[in-house]
Amino acid sequence: MKADIFEGIWNEVERVSDALVHDNVGAAIFNQNAKYILHDEYEKQIAFLKNNVLKNDIVHLDRHKTSAAMIIAIMNTNIIIVTPDVRALDPMLKFLFNEHLAITIGLSMLCMYIQQEVDARISNPKKIFLQTEYLQLLKDSLHRTIILPHESANKDPYLDCFKKHLYFNSKNNQLSVLSISHILFHIEVYHKHHVAAKMLVEKLYAATNEKDLAETDEFIHMLCDVPVHQNS
Repeated sequence: MKADIFEGIWNEVERVSDALVHDNVGAAIFNQNAKYILHDEYEKQIAFLKNNVLKNDIVHLDRHKTSAAMIIAIMNTNIIIVTPDVRALDPMLKFLFNEHLAITIGLSMLCMYIQQEVDARISNPKKIFLQTEYLQLLKDSLHRTIILPHESANKDPYLDCFKKHLYFNSKNNQLSVLSISHILFHIEVYHKHHVAAKMLVEKLYAATNEKDLAETDEFIHMLCDVPVHQNS
């Protein structure tokens, strides 16, 4: 990872960590020595993927694997230290600070890479009008936050389930870049569908002639085949 990109990610790590420590005084401590450990852990995950997962003719990892590698690197670095007495009194898993940090940073990276792709596609003149409007809406939505499913099948908040997934798999030494990248892929699809559905509902209500309906129909077909570009 380029030094300037890592510095930007580390600044976000510090910002999120400071907020978690501030909100949980006495329960969480920021690991001041974590920066270069995190960098090495991330590069280790990337090296594993390139040596064991990528096909010979593929040079770059996609954004989901790249973001998943950072999530696992944060989990392995233990950037926020949970005090032992708090962990012992935590049967409900309320203090999953590193898990929260890992997901927050991983989703932030995912948003960054999606925005890069959206910028490239907006500059491409070969697209229909509604696609341009959708891409702009998608870009604007990512400046706020990525949209997660509201809850899991057992009614728990989706983010809580994701944090527990990381916690238990880490505890059992079973964290998988491919498994987490699969989760991130579906989060991206969910977000895109949410943005597109909101736009389409507004367009269908506003459609006044067959041309409007035809453009909307063409846009729907375009959404069914959106490629996932590669990232370094």
